[in-house]
Amino acid sequence: MAKFLDLDGLEYYTSMFKPGLAEVIDSGAKNLCLVDIQRILVLNPTATQSGNTITKDNHLFFTINSNDITINSDGQNNLCFLQLCNQNNFTIQDGITYMLSGCRGGSFTTYDLRVSYGTGTYNYPQYSEPIPVVYRNDTTYNIAIVVRANQTLSDITIRPMLCTKSDWNISQSYVPYKTPYDGTATQSEIENTFFNN
Repeated sequence: MAKFLDLDGLEYYTSMFKPGLAEVIDSGAKNLCLVDIQRILVLNPTATQSGNTITKDNHLFFTINSNDITINSDGQNNLCFLQLCNQNNFTIQDGITYMLSGCRGGSFTTYDLRVSYGTGTYNYPQYSEPIPVVYRNDTTYNIAIVVRANQTLSDITIRPMLCTKSDWNISQSYVPYKTPYDGTATQSEIENTFFNN
C-alpha cells in the first residue's frame, strides 16, 4: 500500500521545529566569513593599521570590531576595495548556493559588500537585500567591501555573513564567525533543543 505525505502535517511540524532548529544553526559555525584584522592586512598590503582601525588611501577608515566593521570617510577617497577573505580562508562546496548579507543602506554608486570571482569578471554586490551566490571550486574568489570615490561616510556598519542558503532559509539572523569545532552541537544538545522545548 502506498503511503502519501501529508503536506499540511509537514508544514505544521516544520513550523513547530523551526525555532529550535534556528537556535542550533545560529549557535554553530553558520557564518563562513572570518573578519580578522591580521588577515585583512595580509590581503590588503597597502593598508595601514592603528589599533583596530585599518586605513586605506589616507581617507577611508575601517574599524574592525568583534561583530562588525564600521566605515568612516572624509569624502576625498579614491575607489577602494577592502578584501576581507578569499578562498584560502574557508572551504566552500562546489555548486552549493550561499547567501551573502550584512550591508544595509549602500548602493552600487556609494558602497557595498561583494563577492568577486577570478579577476573580478563576475561581481555580486550586496547593498540592501541578501544575495544568493553559487560557488564554483574551479575559480578564485574573494569577499570585499567596495567604497566608491569621493564618499562622505559616518559610522556605516557592515556585518559580513556568508552562509549556506539552507541555513539562511531556517534563520536569517546574523551570527559572528565560529570555527567549525566551536560550532559543533552534540547529538544530546540537538535532542534537548528539539524534544525538551
